[in-house]
Parts: sequence; C-alpha cells; structure tokens
Amino acid sequence: MRGAQEKRKRLRVMAGNSSFTALKLARSYGFDRPKNYRQEVKWYRRAADLGNVEAQNLLGECYRDGHGVRRNLGLGIKLLSLAAERGESNAQVSIGYQYFYGENLKQDKSKAINWYQKAAARGQLNALSNLGLAYRSGEGVKRDYRMSRKWFRKAAAQNHIRSMFWIGHSYWWAEGVKEDLRSSFEWFWKAARYGDAEANTYVGICFHDGLVVKEDFKKALKHYRLGSKGDPYAQYCVGLCYRDGEGAKKSKRLCLLWRKKAAANGEKAAKRAIKRLAINEASLNPRRDSLRRDSV
Repeated sequence: MRGAQEKRKRLRVMAGNSSFTALKLARSYGFDRPKNYRQEVKWYRRAADLGNVEAQNLLGECYRDGHGVRRNLGLGIKLLSLAAERGESNAQVSIGYQYFYGENLKQDKSKAINWYQKAAARGQLNALSNLGLAYRSGEGVKRDYRMSRKWFRKAAAQNHIRSMFWIGHSYWWAEGVKEDLRSSFEWFWKAARYGDAEANTYVGICFHDGLVVKEDFKKALKHYRLGSKGDPYAQYCVGLCYRDGEGAKKSKRLCLLWRKKAAANGEKAAKRAIKRLAINEASLNPRRDSLRRDSV
C-alpha cells in the first residue's frame, strides 16, 4: 500500500502535462490499493483533456455506468462516440454492442455491425467474436455460417474461448461445412481446457458414446461435472450417469438431485423426466440426439 502511494507521488509530477502518465495514474487509483474511484475519474478526465483517446473511452464508461462519478448517460455515450470516431476499438465495440441490443441507444443492428467491423479491422477480440455470432444468427447481416466461422477463427487465434466452442459446434452440427466430429472434438477440447461449460458437455458426450475417442464413462462423467458449472444439460447428464451407473455407482437419490438442479436451471428434458417420476425409466440415448434438437 505504501508502495502504491509512493508510485502515485512520482506519477503526479508529470501527470498534469502527460496524457500517458495521467492515464497510468488513473489506473493506479482504479486498480491498486488503496483505491479511490473519484481520483481515478479525475485523472481519466485529465488524460482525455490532453487528447488520450483510451482515457476518453474509459471516462465515457465511468459516466455511462456511474463509476466514481454521478451517472450521466448522455455524456457517457457522447464520450464513447467521440472515442469511437477517433478509432478507439474498445469504444467502437461498446457503441456497437449498445446499438445491437438497444441499450442506451435506439436499436440498429446494421449500425452495430458497422462498428463491430471497424473494431475488428483493428483486431479487437470481442468485435471478432460478435461478428461471428451475428453471421451465425443472421442478425444485422445475412446468415452465413462460413463467414461466421471465419470471424470465430480470427477470435480463436487470440485464444477467445467461446469462439473455440462455436467452431466446434459448427463442425458438430454441419453448419456451412460437412459434419466432422474429429475437428469438432478438437475445438471442443481446446475450449474445455479453458473451462468452457458447454464445451465440456460435448467432450463428455464424445467419451460417453465413443465418438472419435475411446468410450470412457468415468471421463464422460468428469467432463459432465465440469460442464455442470454453467450448462444445465450437463447437470442432466450427470443425473443420467447416476441413473444408469455409468462412471459412478447407481444412485436414485443423486440422479433425482441432479435432475432437479437441471430442471431448476431450465433444462426441458429434466423437467419432463421429473414430471414423469421416471427414475427407473428405460435407458435412452438423450445425449447427442437431444443436443441436436436443442441446437435449432
């Protein structure tokens, strides 16, 4: 803490006339202890006044969100827009996001795509991924799975985890490309290693059904459990493993517990199973086929 105070003293000497130093001082107040958000905003403002476009973007976010300053949505959007016009890629993707979802700005997905494209031209990671999502869903642009995968690949090259998942998803469901379970598994595996919940679910499916890899119920259950942290379908699959004794000892109690957890999180298959009270129902193969139905 004492070190942070000494660092700030040194920075203040030059911060009044150096936008880079003012920005560095602002970040010190925002991220180092003791934090002082008002001082953070003060020095963002000074850096922006000295022409620093990154500080202008950050100052806009502060006013938009009421961080360290009384919220002023109009001023926040104005500052973000000015920074975006000056080529600040984070501001460009922020303005694009707000146009896309109609948050603080009137919804206009065509304008959103335009801003995403400008930010993507500068390699902005979220812009690359957002373009992949837009082309996949056909929102703001004509649906084009190949273009979608192109943008996801650019994002994945910068280790964007969710983009890795969507590339694997496209090979699994043959979206604009021939079905290729091996390529699908490779991409799901990459995303799963970084902790993506749905990717872990698909990896579990592959181990359970012996798709591309050798059948291994214990590994399947391991990945379902990893996926269960964010994917209700994985929770349902854990329950199925306990129902059928696959990778773990059979347990009606644990089967029902995991089904209830999945149902509470919106998983339709779990809701149907609980409604039927079918703990000992005939064995199904709900994994790949159910995922295929739910993907539409």
